[in-house]
Amino acid sequence: MSFLKPRLGDIPFYCDIDELLYVGGTATNLVKQVKRCLHEISESHNKIYLAYSGGMDSAFTLRVLSETKIDNIIPCYGVFNSNGVSTGCKDTDRAMRYANKLGYEPKVVPIEIDKKVIDEAWEITEKYDITCHVTAIREVWRLRFDEHFIMSDSSFCDLSTWSGPHKEQDRFHITNSNFLPLENATDVFGMDRDVFCSFISPFFLKRAKIDLSPFDNSVHYGYPFKPNGFDGKLWKWLLYLEAYPDMAEVFFKFPTMYNDESNRPYSEFINFQRKINQEKAFGWFRVKGTELNENTFSDLIINKEIN
Repeated sequence: MSFLKPRLGDIPFYCDIDELLYVGGTATNLVKQVKRCLHEISESHNKIYLAYSGGMDSAFTLRVLSETKIDNIIPCYGVFNSNGVSTGCKDTDRAMRYANKLGYEPKVVPIEIDKKVIDEAWEITEKYDITCHVTAIREVWRLRFDEHFIMSDSSFCDLSTWSGPHKEQDRFHITNSNFLPLENATDVFGMDRDVFCSFISPFFLKRAKIDLSPFDNSVHYGYPFKPNGFDGKLWKWLLYLEAYPDMAEVFFKFPTMYNDESNRPYSEFINFQRKINQEKAFGWFRVKGTELNENTFSDLIINKEIN
């Protein structure tokens, strides 16, 4: 379920939106809209898993959930192992502590990244034209379940300033890694226009004004402190922290998966995804047929009174 209509495959791809957007990005409105969506999802399924990574997005969704009386949404945490050793999850303990503090004991489900998993990940990337190895392997993990899943993915310029050769650092980028056919999952951030627009804050519209001139964009500074990556997420994090200052406990997110050269199928899969034409990984939003950019956003993002 999503009001976003991605057209993957083309370079660049477009994400079509049929309605005008509006500036709805206040902490109060964001909480209100996500809470509404969680209630709607909970009423449609008996048992639901919330994909919880301990990052700011899924932690925010869990934090909103903690203020409801919903009892059929269970946080689920994936551990991705290579040769029996976690490929990431440096912040697992922190993620668990935060969930425990909110009154949750996440279901921890490990998966061994063996040849079978990688073969399935190849099929996903080829079938859906997705270029992110993390997205593909995470999807293999998710499809091990019969239950409905809640994801916390779709938002503006997610990851677009973190990596890749794309030279136009446009603030309205989105990546194809956000879009997979979610037959048994719902992306809570892209359910409808109101929740999506609750991320469009005045700060987001001014984000391109941040001066990163001391930093060389070609240098990989490493996660999670790469300056451009910080810039790419800060507008969203500010809303989260304004709503829930205690989310400072899970500020930033270390990578979910690191490469493991000793695991040949896994390493070859990652290296291939990194070498293919990354231009197709990045796309733009098109609102009512017009590309959303610096010159058009004043016409396509309208003023609307938020109750």
